[in-house]
Amino acid sequence: MRYKYFDLVMALFVTVLLVSNIASSAKIVDWGVSLFGLRSRSTQERCLFPLSYIFGDVLTEVYGYRRSRRVI
Repeated sequence: MRYKYFDLVMALFVTVLLVSNIASSAKIVDWGVSLFGLRSRSTQERCLFPLSYIFGDVLTEVYGYRRSRRVI
């Protein structure tokens, strides 16, 4: 069976996972956002890594455990 968006979701998952792992070595990233006059600094890994869980869940729920394990 051929799925329409499987390749796109797979590519996004791998891209987000690789970028978050590379960005985690940079440690602190200044996004240029201020909240109540305070500059916001956080690790980029904290922002990107949870997205990989979302894509992993989509892969598992939509395309099945077997296909998601193959991607992961």
